[in-house]
Amino acid sequence: MTTRRKKAIDTPKPSDEAYRQVFGLLELGERSSNPDIRAAAIEIAKNTSTDQRYRNLRVSAKTIMLAGTLVLILTVAACWYAQIHYAATLANSITGVVLTVAVLLIALYTLLSGHLSQENFVKLCTAVWDKFKGAYSSTAAGSPKMEGTESGVKQIQAGDDPKPNPN
Repeated sequence: MTTRRKKAIDTPKPSDEAYRQVFGLLELGERSSNPDIRAAAIEIAKNTSTDQRYRNLRVSAKTIMLAGTLVLILTVAACWYAQIHYAATLANSITGVVLTVAVLLIALYTLLSGHLSQENFVKLCTAVWDKFKGAYSSTAAGSPKMEGTESGVKQIQAGDDPKPNPN
């Protein structure tokens, strides 16, 4: 004697259920003699249909998890490769760029799946851009950041050691 789990035979898909709801509302509106009930049934049917289309446009959570895992694996591999095959400063720069792209891709995936709002996505992109711009704007040419007065900068550029302040 074998015991097997019974599968639910009559479990409708969410899209089928939404179709039945819209169809029922339209039938209600058609049968009703009251114009207010007709208008309300048609409006609710339109909203239900629109909401269902938005839900269908979202990427499934399973797909997002697979894509995010793939991005993380490729990110680790790219960072490892850069650290092994390039000089430390160049490898650190490559690692920073790769991590930035990975964060943005994962944020995009979560936006497409509906788990991240557009407002938070924009905040994240702005923060990543500011961090990226701040990290690579002054050291892009390989020159150190120089602080101080204009005369101190001219002395450093001329090759003279700046004189310490007597104060």
